[in-house]
Amino acid sequence: MIQHVPRVSIGMPVYNGEKYLSTAVDSLLAQTFEDFELVISDNASTDRTEEMCRDYAARDPRIRYFREESNRGVAWNFCHVVGLSRGEYFKWAAHDDVCEPTFLARCVDVLDRHPDVVWCHPQTAYVDARGRRMTGPGEGVVSFAVAPGRPAEKVAGIGGGDPSQPTRESASPHRRFRAVLLGPGEVHDVYGLIRMSAMRQTGLERPFHGSDKVFIAELSLLGRFVEVREVLFYSRRHAEQFVFLPSARILEAETSGRRRWLVVPRRLRCMFWYLLLILKGRIIWYERLPCLTAWVHFVCRPKKWKRLAVDGLRLLGLKVPSPEDAVRPALTGQSPARAPKGSTT
Repeated sequence: MIQHVPRVSIGMPVYNGEKYLSTAVDSLLAQTFEDFELVISDNASTDRTEEMCRDYAARDPRIRYFREESNRGVAWNFCHVVGLSRGEYFKWAAHDDVCEPTFLARCVDVLDRHPDVVWCHPQTAYVDARGRRMTGPGEGVVSFAVAPGRPAEKVAGIGGGDPSQPTRESASPHRRFRAVLLGPGEVHDVYGLIRMSAMRQTGLERPFHGSDKVFIAELSLLGRFVEVREVLFYSRRHAEQFVFLPSARILEAETSGRRRWLVVPRRLRCMFWYLLLILKGRIIWYERLPCLTAWVHFVCRPKKWKRLAVDGLRLLGLKVPSPEDAVRPALTGQSPARAPKGSTT
């Protein structure tokens, strides 16, 4: 008997996700586009994650559950779910985020109709630990289809960004690359719907914190991005998130799955990988110079070096405040726990 191969694969790397897992999985199973598989890779969870996942898999044949006997780190598990997937399109899913029922349908429609588009994502909003919409400063609708430094466009429908501006929707690789490097620090669109053929041309998640931004930059060189101008994705903010781990060393260890004596600040690593993508990436030769110009602009930003200095001092064990420290108390009033979003997925 020929086994049905779903058009879409959703990969959910998870570790100790029992608190929000049901909400995330239920939102995926409720999708109006039903031709998908949900591949869950459990990185040796010690809570009720295994029990919950096996129960879901027993009730819905679209769910394939895999469990590791030991924790192999965030980056490995993100890559592992890609390797286990069979679909034409792929989407990563976090165990604590929520998707509206039409998320897949809207994004599949875009990729089906536009062969030059390699990934699609709707606009994003934030919810707190209880699932309530957050509306404070810096918590409005996140759009990746606007030029760096410009306010988010309030446009309904799909696409429609200004082609003369460097956005992720631009036709030329160097404009898209520039938009990724100089645009918002958030990388929610890593949870968008992506062509598997394009993903297999990338290095996926590298074993260091911040490599998701490198992946997005690499993807931007391969094809165009399209944003659905509607909030269909909710990123949950809570005190147990990955970014709130006690130290940069622990954060890097959780990402790579092993502890290192020497840890290079993540922003320095990103600078190196961006340059490597320009020199060795799959781009036409005449696109390399404008990409390099964007990289120089990125590297020369004073704010970037200030943050890099903070990273270095924190790696040395010094308690230097960072923007994340100011955000955490406002979320739940709790201290960061050991099982943040994707921390050991």
